Amino acid sequence: MIEEPVNDKADVSVVRQRIDEIDQRIIGLIHTRKVMSQQVQRTRIDAGGQRVEPIREAAITKTYCAPFGEAGSALAAALLRICRGQHATQLPDEGGR
Repeated sequence: MIEEPVNDKADVSVVRQRIDEIDQRIIGLIHTRKVMSQQVQRTRIDAGGQRVEPIREAAITKTYCAPFGEAGSALAAALLRICRGQHATQLPDEGGR
């Protein structure tokens, strides 16, 4: 869902409040993406595969580069790091430990 911009004459504080609300939604979506990504990673590991799939990560990076150019590459890299979890070799268990 793409939101319409606020009227040009809107108070800056109103626009900043909307930006803050959007940021909170983005954070929530990233959290959901991280949980889902870790489910995929765990499934691949349990099946004897690798935790990270470079071809998939390259496709994700390309997806972010299309609308955002070089900054999209940095955004994708940060998102992928976040979604991989804290440890490169071990995922947290279901309890979040």
